Amino acid sequence: MQQTMKQLIYTNPEPRVDYEVDTEIASVYHEATKNIINLVWSHLANDIDNAINYHLHTRMSSILRTKQTNKKPLDYIAAKHTSKLYKLLKDLKQFHYESSNTVSTEAQISSLIGKERYWNLKFLKYNGDYNDASLIYFTKHRNFMITDIDIKDLQSITMLEDHIKMRREMDQAIRKFIQSRSTSEAIEKHHECIQSDQTKWLASTQDKYKDRLVIDRVVVQDQHGDRSIELDAAQIKREVEKHIKKTFRKRKCKFDDMNEEWKQIYEPVKEYKDAWREAIEPITLGEWLDTLAKLNTGAVARPSEIDYRVIRLFLEKLHNLIIEFINITLRVSIIPDYWKQSYLCPFPKPNRFEYDLNNIRPIMLLDTIRKSTTKLVTERISKILTRHKMLKGHNFCGLKNEDTTIPLIILNSIIEDAKELDKELHVVTQDIKKAYDSVSIDSLGLALDRLNMPVNLTKWICNLYKERSIQTITAFGLTDNVIAQDGIDQGDALSPLMWQIFYDPLLMRLQNRRCEGYKMGIEWPTNICTRSTYKLEMQILAMAYMDDTIYLDHSVTGVQESIDIADDFYRIHNIEVNGSKIDYIAINTSEEKDKCKVSIGCDQIEHCPTLKAIRYLGCYFSSHRQAAKIKKIIKDIIDDFLRSLRSKAISVGQLEYLVDRILIPRCAYIGQLTNLSESEWDALF
Repeated sequence: MQQTMKQLIYTNPEPRVDYEVDTEIASVYHEATKNIINLVWSHLANDIDNAINYHLHTRMSSILRTKQTNKKPLDYIAAKHTSKLYKLLKDLKQFHYESSNTVSTEAQISSLIGKERYWNLKFLKYNGDYNDASLIYFTKHRNFMITDIDIKDLQSITMLEDHIKMRREMDQAIRKFIQSRSTSEAIEKHHECIQSDQTKWLASTQDKYKDRLVIDRVVVQDQHGDRSIELDAAQIKREVEKHIKKTFRKRKCKFDDMNEEWKQIYEPVKEYKDAWREAIEPITLGEWLDTLAKLNTGAVARPSEIDYRVIRLFLEKLHNLIIEFINITLRVSIIPDYWKQSYLCPFPKPNRFEYDLNNIRPIMLLDTIRKSTTKLVTERISKILTRHKMLKGHNFCGLKNEDTTIPLIILNSIIEDAKELDKELHVVTQDIKKAYDSVSIDSLGLALDRLNMPVNLTKWICNLYKERSIQTITAFGLTDNVIAQDGIDQGDALSPLMWQIFYDPLLMRLQNRRCEGYKMGIEWPTNICTRSTYKLEMQILAMAYMDDTIYLDHSVTGVQESIDIADDFYRIHNIEVNGSKIDYIAINTSEEKDKCKVSIGCDQIEHCPTLKAIRYLGCYFSSHRQAAKIKKIIKDIIDDFLRSLRSKAISVGQLEYLVDRILIPRCAYIGQLTNLSESEWDALF
């Protein structure tokens, strides 16, 4: 294997642009190199499996579900038999009462003898109701054994009655004992859950159970638009495959429709060329081990079934082989086919599944060594983008140390500035439908070339997503392989950064509109004697957190122009906007009510400003004073929190922990942009 890897190194020089090379020869050369890459990875994966089997203890486990039999509790069985004995006693008393007044017939006597034989056999079974070792405390010094009875003898019936009374007393005591024991076991199990799985315990205290999404039936729609439920296993798999093919279909991008402004935006930035040298340097052992140390050891190990804990235990020699292989793939820009295999695990969206495949979030389970590699590449690219400030658009997700704080503070400051200075402001929020799944690989390559990324690194990233093989997990097993034509993987560390790079041209194009947007500034004195001042101004037209985009402008015409530019971007790259997740507020508008509206999306759906508070990144914003609305929202959160705890058996310490861990952070996040006094917080709590 090492000889094959050396052959790759020496036979694949640095990529160069040569337009005179025969494309057919280049294709053959590429295919031969790809076959060698796949062969090397096959040998390397085999060596990894052999090393694991030799050095680590392994065991076979069955994933087949066994049928669980519900064992009846001891008190249930004994009490049931006691009730039957009591019914027998009533029948015998009734018989003797009737026979004392009349003479019994031969048929009645024969029936009575048959019952006597039947019940004498039952007594043998009933006498074993209290044989469990845990019930010895209730059975000692008690003669609860029922012997054969003579139904015609009144004394035997009296003895049976005494036995039934004794059994009833024992049943009642055993029932209390088992209930107490079950409560203790539940408390102990609950305590263990707190220690071992805090996430599950926190969800149970809030009555927020997330059922695992299982595709065991799907909603299908015929050519007439009628909907029905499909229950056949084979047909369900076919429907899932059809849905995945549609989701990851080849996007029909319209690059030829780009005007001069778009072409200028996508023009490669020459000054970035020398900044990428660090990204294509050979990976070192120290860098590789540092990356492995940051990975989540609890992640699912599919499809290779080798998790990160096992990778960390590899010998240094094996790590060096893996690193050498990764460096070769980066050099020749070819990905092994095995790295492109993935299992699609359906996750629920906030809206209910209801067996509609459009309501699933396709999370990919990928090879762990591939994910470790993309994590390392992500950190390299992220450092370069941050150091040289290559991304000019206001997108606050993807790079290191970015979170929702900055966009929320910016939006709140703009809204407060408009309210205090009586300035006109229009705010429109927008969400993209299936953002990751809609990314065209060709469009991504165009965005990477714009940053003047090295050719081999750009090709390596694009090849990572090209022709991926996807199998979806269903209740009936995996579907057949579906080849994804476009889209990027949800569940890979590289994908959020790729989305930010892909989306940056739009945000930059919007930000270049110097005369539009919302402007705000502040002026303060720098020298009291000379009365000199310093003025800081900011102009912003749009910003985003991943695909949650927000447009801001001082006029409805300006915000509509920003939306039209965004629609043009979506049309070029064949992306759909989620029309149901659009909100619009207007502050101090000078437009008439019937003219104050915006149109968005390919269908040009009109939206008018709302007087209600809109939600953006989990916080609420309103065109009016919002302190009272925020206080009401926080009060509702507190009431919901307490309502779920009223039926829970938890200690004071656990309640204090829940308040500190759940309630206070939740309320603090909602109220982070509202100035509430200490007395107002005290009134809420």
